[in-house]
Amino acid sequence: MTTKNEQNDVTKEKLSSNQTDAPSSSKKHKARPQSFKKIKVNSKTVGVGVLVAALAISGIFFFKNRSHESTYAQGIAYLEELQNRDEAAITEKIKERDRQERLQEIADGIGADDSRLWALFRDSVILGDSRAVGFKEYGFLPENVCLARIGDSILALPQVTQAAAASKPEVIYISYGANDLVMDIGADRGEDGYGLVYEEYIKQILELTPNSKIVVNGIIAPRAGTMTNYTENGRLEAINAQIKRMCERNNWIYVDNTVLDDNGNAPIYEPDGLHFPASFYPQWGRHMITAYYNAINTVPAP
Repeated sequence: MTTKNEQNDVTKEKLSSNQTDAPSSSKKHKARPQSFKKIKVNSKTVGVGVLVAALAISGIFFFKNRSHESTYAQGIAYLEELQNRDEAAITEKIKERDRQERLQEIADGIGADDSRLWALFRDSVILGDSRAVGFKEYGFLPENVCLARIGDSILALPQVTQAAAASKPEVIYISYGANDLVMDIGADRGEDGYGLVYEEYIKQILELTPNSKIVVNGIIAPRAGTMTNYTENGRLEAINAQIKRMCERNNWIYVDNTVLDDNGNAPIYEPDGLHFPASFYPQWGRHMITAYYNAINTVPAP
């Protein structure tokens, strides 16, 4: 039988043997496979890598933001374009409505009595010489509408420019010529000299009231046998031709008055053969505004 002391001795020998055979724990943790190699880290390499990564990330956000801002700007521009397009369309519709109403008013006034006829000139002015003065002299139009003056030629236009443009009239009716026939206006400027001078003066008025329509009367011929030196030598026809060409190149309205004077043979003259009685002015006024009506009575461009 094994005694208690003998058992203790055996236990001690086993423990001593186990401690001798077991490898040291410190050596076990230090051991590495031979295939594992230590990598040397270069600080410059790390810095470059971090920088590249930062730039890449920044680039992504930059282009993303740029793309977002560009899309936003395009959207705003598109909305503004739609708004402007709508406003322009509305403005055109209003203009067309006003034009149609004005056309109807003129059409009704032309065919009505004289009182309605003269109301059609309320937003207009008339410039001219003593012949045109009759519109206010006979009480058809007020002085703020008829600005004509006795003795004037087209050379006087600069003197009435401010007054003509002051009210921003819808239409400016112009009638000069009786005094111009005896003058050599623009003779030094070639075949169209008279028309060129006339044109320059009218444009001075339009600088102040650019939206006004211009209606220019051809010169009404004097009664046959009156001013023969200026009517029988073709001067009257030549000047009227210049006025017409002036209107054509500026898109102004030319009033051909030959239907009124019948080459000086119509019963429209005072005894002097140059001026007109009161009875002629409604006929002349209706003829002028009819020319304006015919010019604006066109289908507007879409």
